[in-house]
Amino acid sequence: MTKIIGFSLSTLSKSLKFIDSWSLFDRHRAWAIILIFCMPFTAFADSQIERGFELARQYCSRCHVIGDYNRMGGIGNSPSFAWMVKSVDWRERFQTFYARRPHPVFVRVSGYARWSNVEPYYPPFEILLSEIDLITEYAGSLETTD
Repeated sequence: MTKIIGFSLSTLSKSLKFIDSWSLFDRHRAWAIILIFCMPFTAFADSQIERGFELARQYCSRCHVIGDYNRMGGIGNSPSFAWMVKSVDWRERFQTFYARRPHPVFVRVSGYARWSNVEPYYPPFEILLSEIDLITEYAGSLETTD
């Protein structure tokens, strides 16, 4: 289900059940207006998720399973994105991953001091906070209601 800035179309549909009591013509008009205003947001959200996936593929997939793209990949002891988003505090963990072991050894974030002078065991990379936000949005798209 496509998410619109924090909620899905099915959530929107459930919250607007009162529209079902309107006449058929008014119902169709109301849904048309709602969809016209929501479609740009879904396209924007989808493009953010796609960009987040590309960043996750570039930076994260060498260690983590990030979805169907590399479901048989990653490193054995690295949690998959699908597993991590089941945690209550997953969003905060994704937003601060660069400060959580083992990431500080090879991840650089502009404006933050290096965590240690230890030689990285993976090629180091620099990432922007805005890119971390996009990866977090992608990870959120993997959340299931199970």
